Amino acid sequence: MAYCKTFISIIQHMNGTEEMAKAIYPIVMNAVYHHIDGEYQQLMKQYDELPLSTVSHSLSQTLLNDYKTRLEGELEAIRTQQEQIKSHIDVIQPHLLNTRFVTDFAAYFQTIDHLAYALSDAPPAIKALDVALYREVLYKLPPKDQEQQLKNLSFITLKTLIDGMIHSYDATENGPLK
Repeated sequence: MAYCKTFISIIQHMNGTEEMAKAIYPIVMNAVYHHIDGEYQQLMKQYDELPLSTVSHSLSQTLLNDYKTRLEGELEAIRTQQEQIKSHIDVIQPHLLNTRFVTDFAAYFQTIDHLAYALSDAPPAIKALDVALYREVLYKLPPKDQEQQLKNLSFITLKTLIDGMIHSYDATENGPLK
């Protein structure tokens, strides 16, 4: 399965703590569960749209039956994978990530480019923290390095960062930002 392949590869090369692994594992598994559930729903739709039988020719009926058997096997394999995942984690409960996770996770990245690459196929729960993670990486750098890193960002990453910062500012009712 290629789901989150880049993200998992980068995570495996981090010399992280067991606590970080415990925080990331259920998030990745939850994302995988929902990804394969989407595949299951798509295959079920294909299966349900198949005719019950063909009248025209016995060869076409044989091919239809073979195709249905193959689809049934794929559906069963997906169900088995889902059951295995459900036996290890709670796929219904969202796995909440707090500010400590953001700080700890961002500490593994020296550049925003590396972080953006890691987040490119991260699970949605972690990808949703992109602005907080970018901000955390930037805050630990001197202003000259911050400027250089911002210059190196792709347009899309820079736009995401700016939009997120504006949203954070607008969401702050009082405090040091207002």
